[in-house]
Amino acid sequence: MKKNAVRLLAIGTSVVAGLLVYILFFNLYKPVDVVVAVRDLQAVKPITEADVATIKVAAKDRQVDAFVNPQQVIGSYTAVPVFKGQQVIVKQVVRDPGKMVSEMDSMPPDKTIIVLKDQEAVWTPVLKPGDYATVFAVLETGEVREVAWGKVVSATGSSVVQDIKNIKEAQSQPSQRTLLLTVTIEQAKQIMSAVKTAKGIYVVPRHPALGG
Repeated sequence: MKKNAVRLLAIGTSVVAGLLVYILFFNLYKPVDVVVAVRDLQAVKPITEADVATIKVAAKDRQVDAFVNPQQVIGSYTAVPVFKGQQVIVKQVVRDPGKMVSEMDSMPPDKTIIVLKDQEAVWTPVLKPGDYATVFAVLETGEVREVAWGKVVSATGSSVVQDIKNIKEAQSQPSQRTLLLTVTIEQAKQIMSAVKTAKGIYVVPRHPALGG
């Protein structure tokens, strides 16, 4: 009788373990929809039906802020270049390019425009189009590092978050507030990296004499 009980317990444990493995595997590898670019897309260009498509990827490979339906992006504009096969994410797309079009027309080839949302950064409310601004990152060590500088293209609303704790809480909240900056391509890469790894991003006015 005792042997049977041990055998049943072993079988039950194996079944539960197998079920947990299956659930974990399914959640990580189940196919999900993502929108990708089907060809290289230049910045500040309208996104058409021919530019994007939906593909299936494993859930673990989907970027958190990737679009899942082409209709979410068709008719919008690219805020930055998007390359063939790349998942189209929220910060790469703007509904109304506004001053971006005229800015891009006169922009040197080594520069681009980057979009920051207030879930990603805090910027001084006084910033306005044409102002120069400096981007600082607060690292996990507490060090503050200058990562970029550039010219403000537009600031739709102002971020009023005051501390790191509130920035993290704000990340889950929808927002329409954005800050568009003209920076070099290398600086854009630094900002993208800082958004992913830094504790906080702050954008402050830069004296015009220092340029951008």
